[in-house]
This record gives sequence, C-alpha cells and structure tokens, in this order.
Amino acid sequence: YWYDCMGNPNATTTTTPTTTTTSTTTTSTSTTPATTTPTTTTTAAPPTTTTPAPPSTYTPGQFPSRMQWLNIAACPNGAYQCQQASLVESYQTAVDLDLFDTPTSVISALKAQGHVIICYFSAGTREDWRDDYDNFTSSSIVGPMGDWPGEDWINIYNTTALDTVIKPIMQSRMELGLSKGCDALEPDNMDCYQNPACAGTRTESEAGPYQIAYNTWLANTAHQVGLSIGLKNDLGQITELVSLYDFAVNEQCLAYNECDMIRPFSDANKAVFQTTYSGDPATTCATLKTQQPLFSPLVRNGKY
Repeated sequence: YWYDCMGNPNATTTTTPTTTTTSTTTTSTSTTPATTTPTTTTTAAPPTTTTPAPPSTYTPGQFPSRMQWLNIAACPNGAYQCQQASLVESYQTAVDLDLFDTPTSVISALKAQGHVIICYFSAGTREDWRDDYDNFTSSSIVGPMGDWPGEDWINIYNTTALDTVIKPIMQSRMELGLSKGCDALEPDNMDCYQNPACAGTRTESEAGPYQIAYNTWLANTAHQVGLSIGLKNDLGQITELVSLYDFAVNEQCLAYNECDMIRPFSDANKAVFQTTYSGDPATTCATLKTQQPLFSPLVRNGKY
C-alpha cells in the first residue's frame, strides 16, 4: 500500500501520514543489475550527443510548473482504485495511470475533475503482456531484464533496429496516449546504459551517448506528438536532459543518498515526484518532506 506524504494541503493541521483511498501505477524499474552479459547485434558508432532544440510545435510551460503541483494520487489497494474517479481526492493534482490498461473513459472522467493525467509505459523494455509485443524483432532486443519475468531490454545500440522498429513502436505508444487523453507520459527503464544486462560489455562512458540520443528522441517526439514527458531516474544524465523534460520521476533517492542529484529539475521550477519502497512510512515521509520544495513524495510499504 502507499502513503501520500504530502496529504491535503487544505488541512488545518499536520499529522503523521495516513493512507489514501486512491491509486497509482507501480513500475518495473530494476534496481539490481542482472549478472548475465547478453550478446548484441549490429552495433554502429555512438550517436552524437548534441541536444536538438524542442520542436516548434511544443509550447514550453504548457505542463504545470513545480509550484503548481500540490500532490500526486497514491494507491493503497491496487492500481484499479485510480481507475475510479470518485476515489481520487480533489487536491491530488496528478494521477499516474498505465497507458495500456486504463480505459479512455477513466481518463476523461478524471480530467473532467481537473486532474493532470500522466500515462506510464516502458520505453526501455519489451513486455510480453502488451498488445504490441509481436511488433518487436529479435534484432531490437538485447536480453532478459533479470528480476522482471516476461520483460526484455530493447537494443538502443543497434541503430537500424532502433530507427526501423523501436522508435515507431514508441511513437505509436505516445500517439495512443494522446488519443486516450493523457496530458503527460512517464516512460520507464531509461537507464539501460547503467545496467550490464542491457549495456553488455560497454562501459557507462561507451554506452552513455546511445542513451542520451534515445532519451533526447523520446522527449522531442513526445512534444511533437503534443504531450509532456517526465524523465524517470537516469540521474547520471540529468544535466544533459533537464532542459528537454518537463518533470522528473525518481525511485529510492533517499535510500541511495542521491536526492540532491535531482535538484536541477526543481531549480528549473519543474515538478519532481519521488517514490520510496521501504522503511517506516511516518519516518520516511518526515525525512522526505525536509527536502521540500524539492519533492512531491510517495512512500510505499509492502509488496508489489
């Protein structure tokens, strides 16, 4: 279950965190790299790391700034609860939902109540339960994602597969989000370059330029489609990417003593959502709230 650390900003008193009756999606970010080194297919030279300007069709600032983000919905009893508009509190500005599993009618109902809808999908893996699973080719896949059964890292190092297979799939997912009424996207698994199961024998410095190029493409394409987009984790490349992304989503920065690394987003007046998966909720919330106005934090206590 989840604890909503921020609570109701309209409350007159502050108490220890209590569970809400709303929901958000869980994600599948692997925190422990797999030890098996996969083989990769055709590898081209690293792409340029030059960051192109956002497309002119995107208007910077259309996404709420950090100061406008009061809270994000939390889910005590499963993702299905966020799919019931009546269970999302009015003060919870943002609702994070699964792109594929959430009906358009749910998104429409939540937006009618004034919520900002963030739609989750994995931009770095193939998942065998998704409708577009068969659109991936063998050359577009590196190998298994370790602790996440049914999930495989995509091959951002095979530039042919990236351009002809992976990017069209991801753009179709973004367009699906637009058609369903999503306001923003939360692409997951954006740090392949730091995971040996995905990077293979490449060092971070060797694999990093591929990740920068792919993550830059994700941001620019989302804006071109007409959606805002958040940077999920990938702390090591925030300096290069903060200008392209509209908000940040982070997991476990407190546990790894990394919270200061996210500060470029709050310094740019962009929202930062922090999720913690362990520890006593009251204690952890109190610690996270000392980071304010850096975070809108959630604390998760229990199993996925």
